[in-house]
Amino acid sequence: MKLLFLGLCLASVLGKPAHHVASSLRQGLEQETPGRRPPGGPGPMSAELLKDLNLSADQQERVDAIFKNQQQEMEDLRSSTGNDHDHDKIMSSMRKLESQADAQLKATLTSEQYAKYQAKKKDRPRPPKDGHAPPRDSQ
Repeated sequence: MKLLFLGLCLASVLGKPAHHVASSLRQGLEQETPGRRPPGGPGPMSAELLKDLNLSADQQERVDAIFKNQQQEMEDLRSSTGNDHDHDKIMSSMRKLESQADAQLKATLTSEQYAKYQAKKKDRPRPPKDGHAPPRDSQ
């Protein structure tokens, strides 16, 4: 009887955090996942890179199409390489997609706009090569 009581207590203590973790994971999957943009247009980083470029309506439309296409191709690549663990091959494919989008942007933007875009792109924070973010300062 004591063993049954102890088992029930243990299950209730361990079950609560497990339920909380599962609930948090489910909510996280329903929301934006870091590193992946929500469908429907360029992500916040792309929008930030294009800010202050004074795009015409035609340019904005073409740039949005370029980023949407790139986003779709990235998602297709992620889906097609689901079980492929060759990180270098995947990253090479992603860099190729990024280069293609960059060439399309260069053709769409004026030379001044493209130079500003490149400068902002160069200065943006990049994820660390090992995939782990540096520790945050605790304040």
